[in-house]
Amino acid sequence: MGHLLKPLHERMKGRVTLFCPASITGVDFGDMERQAEVQISHEGKRVVLQGSLLIGADGTNSQIRRMAGIRTKGWDYNRFGLVLSASCEHGHDSVAYECFRESGPLAFLPMADGRFSIVWALAPTEAMRLSTMPKPLFMKKLQKAAGSDVIDRTGSITGIGKRFCFPLELTIAERYAGPRLALVGNAAHTLHPVAGQGMNLGLRDVAVLAEVLSAELAFSDPGAPILMQAYAEKRRLDVMAVSGFTESLTSLFGISLPGAKKVRSHALEMMQKTVSVRTLLLRQAAGIGQVESMKMPGELAGKNSGKRAKKRVGNRAERGAA
Repeated sequence: MGHLLKPLHERMKGRVTLFCPASITGVDFGDMERQAEVQISHEGKRVVLQGSLLIGADGTNSQIRRMAGIRTKGWDYNRFGLVLSASCEHGHDSVAYECFRESGPLAFLPMADGRFSIVWALAPTEAMRLSTMPKPLFMKKLQKAAGSDVIDRTGSITGIGKRFCFPLELTIAERYAGPRLALVGNAAHTLHPVAGQGMNLGLRDVAVLAEVLSAELAFSDPGAPILMQAYAEKRRLDVMAVSGFTESLTSLFGISLPGAKKVRSHALEMMQKTVSVRTLLLRQAAGIGQVESMKMPGELAGKNSGKRAKKRVGNRAERGAA
């Protein structure tokens, strides 16, 4: 995340006022026609912020979502995700691995510095036991769980970072937007980490919201109801499709009936050999198919909005020259 946050903070410097750390004490959408209001506690003082649009990006247990009265649907998987970083002899060569085990999936996700980010779905008691296990013993357990197919490619696990646990759940907001409000990321949807789709989904939230806010109407009122409705409608199909996909995988690989493992292995082998199916799944998992359908309709975004922006810039330059 540091690779994302550092350039973001650099871009915001001098343009955005940060109140950090701070806690939200109240949100009021009231009857204000053009403004939402947020009350925060910052450095022991009460601060009131007003704006045309409030973006809730405060995670699975979003205070903003709750204060806006938006309910959620979903369930607890009775599983915990054990998260850590790990170094391997041969590195990752930009390849991710997902191993399906009885307790749940074990994912090896490549990081920029050559290490893997590990996400291991486990029963609560097993997650607690492994999170406090001595490092050498834990590394052996992790290597065994990964299996020879993965370890033969990555080499032995040579080191691990600090271990963290978090509950796995499905939480989807009934609405992704409201009066002067847009929810993004885990505040709008929290999925099972199988297939690693949560962050991709959040990035597409931001991309669609940016597209909505580039509409001509947003220049005068970025929180206009029609824009918030457009954002919510644009995101719903993508979120439903991805959550359905992850739930299907979780259910499929959770079946422990006799012969189920053999059937799954055969199905995966067939998928690997069928180029059209493999390509379709890869496009969906990478988000390419969803990105291609994210553009706003021309009548809302304004087909000539880019030309208008260039004209405004040109007019300002002419006035400056005069």
